Amino acid sequence: VKPAGGTGGGIGTTAAVRTERQLRRAVLFAARVTERVLVEALAAGDVVRLLFLDGELLDVVRRRPPHVVGDGRASVRDLIDRENTRRLEARGRACPSFLTITLDCVFELANGGRTLATVPAAGERVRVKATTNHSGPADCETIREPPADDAVSELRRAVGATGLRLAGVDVITPDVTVPLARSGGVVLEVNGNPALHQHYQVADPGAATPVCIPVLRRIFEHRPPSPGART
Repeated sequence: VKPAGGTGGGIGTTAAVRTERQLRRAVLFAARVTERVLVEALAAGDVVRLLFLDGELLDVVRRRPPHVVGDGRASVRDLIDRENTRRLEARGRACPSFLTITLDCVFELANGGRTLATVPAAGERVRVKATTNHSGPADCETIREPPADDAVSELRRAVGATGLRLAGVDVITPDVTVPLARSGGVVLEVNGNPALHQHYQVADPGAATPVCIPVLRRIFEHRPPSPGART
């Protein structure tokens, strides 16, 4: 459940909806942002971002929902506060956004039998959201195995339909290496202003794909000379 437009970064979005009461609350939450609310079926699988530039696939990143790790003493709320403090001290190098306690967080915890006051056991991983907009590097990884050619062609056509040169295609699929029709995956959206930090802030930053290099190279290749410039 999410606003139909005019937002970004998951504002007003609730994905952990399972009951009619949760649905009503999620619609009211989204309606604070806009009168038009979009309700979509929840697809199974991981969120995968594929970055295209002029039809060329530059990178593939798998993004899982954000989590915290228990220590046997701190509550989920305290663990979220600690994670936000860590992100603040990293000054954007760990994640450009904070973990916010929205309905998506409350519902995701409730669906797992937890609340913000729950104290997870030491080493226990707890998902604190169903959406991936606020996922940190520990939740993301660069995918090296190539997606199926049919899947790439399908997504390239989706980008072509928008007329975008640079686009991030988000799909939800249990296996990105096979066509979406076979895996049961779906195209979530085509982003015309893709966040490139997602391709750098991954669990193994040393193996991240430097996607900014081809993007900048393409910009300067097509940049017209300024008036009076020497060539």
